[in-house]
Amino acid sequence: MIAARPKRLPKAALLYLMAMTSCLSAAEVYRYVDVNGNVIYSDRPLAENSQTVVIDTSAPTPPPTLTPPEPADPATAANPADQPAAVESGRADAAAPDLAAQREENCAIAQERNERYSIARRIYRGSEEDREYLTDAELDEIRAQAAADVEEWCN
Repeated sequence: MIAARPKRLPKAALLYLMAMTSCLSAAEVYRYVDVNGNVIYSDRPLAENSQTVVIDTSAPTPPPTLTPPEPADPATAANPADQPAAVESGRADAAAPDLAAQREENCAIAQERNERYSIARRIYRGSEEDREYLTDAELDEIRAQAAADVEEWCN
């Protein structure tokens, strides 16, 4: 008795199935915060309140820089040793809110970058058309720098 030969898929259908499978492999990332406040990332939702995370792997953003505020009075900046200590502390008190706001903004930027870099599997430099993926050593380096930026600005 001759066995029935299975039907073969045409090449176009096979290519279509392969393309659809590759789309499925670019799975979403989910973020979940448990009852203890721990943030958990997963490839599937762990609870109803899991959030979908969008990962932007375009060119890495440069680290934030903190610029000192300009002195209010040019005469004071010319020779600060001639001014009494009370004037210095008054100027420092006036600049403190500006510095605190700048630090808070830099902290938020550093935390967001650190989060993106820690969950991204592949990071590249260049444009969408001209990608150059970072090596494992480069990935480790930018992830370490992102963690160091969080330490610097948030602590």
